[in-house]
Amino acid sequence: MIKQKNQIMRFTVLLFLAFSCQLGLSQNCIPTAIIFTTQQQVDNFPSDYLGCTIIDGSVGISGSVNNLDSLINITQIGGNVLISNVSTLNDISGLSNVTKISGFLTFENLPQLTNVSGLESLTSVSLDLIMDNIQFTNLDALSSLDTRERLDS
Repeated sequence: MIKQKNQIMRFTVLLFLAFSCQLGLSQNCIPTAIIFTTQQQVDNFPSDYLGCTIIDGSVGISGSVNNLDSLINITQIGGNVLISNVSTLNDISGLSNVTKISGFLTFENLPQLTNVSGLESLTSVSLDLIMDNIQFTNLDALSSLDTRERLDS
């Protein structure tokens, strides 16, 4: 009888741990805002915010950022996204799992970025999609976007 109780207790603990780990795989983080100004900050994101898939706040990307590859696990952003004044960024495929942005999405002064490939999963931008001083040659990646209130060029 005691052996059976111990087995049940172990099973319960293992089940609890498995459930806890599952919850940890999809967690919210950054309640206000995060600003990436260096590639190192982008690269460190997965280890600094372990398990983060939903950013509750806003995201800013500016400065000396070459790629967004380390943001690949992000699926939603609860605030705004501003990608601005990044002279070396030519690829945003690290945002390929983002499906929803609850604020605006702004691209400004990105001389090397010629398309928005990587945003194919994006289906909702709650506020404006703004493109300022941009030389995009292809916007096909935004074809899944259901909600666009305004497109400024």
